[in-house]
Amino acid sequence: MTKGVSVTSAIITISGNTDEVAPGVMLEEQVPLQLDILNREVLLVYAIDLNVTGPDAIAAADTATAMSLSSTTRTTVGNIGDTNVFGASIKQIRAAGFVDGGVGFTEISPETPTS
Repeated sequence: MTKGVSVTSAIITISGNTDEVAPGVMLEEQVPLQLDILNREVLLVYAIDLNVTGPDAIAAADTATAMSLSSTTRTTVGNIGDTNVFGASIKQIRAAGFVDGGVGFTEISPETPTS
């Protein structure tokens, strides 16, 4: 008979941070999870919070910042339509025709999963 999923731990928070070293350069941070494959241990994802920093406001230039959370290493920033991507976020400033970069962002998201 097939065994269902049993809870062996409480909700945990996994977090990470990367800093931009140069415009247009993608950085990757890996968080290794030690799961016991032989005992069929799995990780259930309840919530994903992607807090993307706003892009630089440059007069007459389109700018953006993007990030994604993936279960595998990537060569590009993924989007939600890509295999193994759990979540993605992007902030953009479309300013090609403007002379200033005055754009504000507001973002609200829960920091903990709802019960």
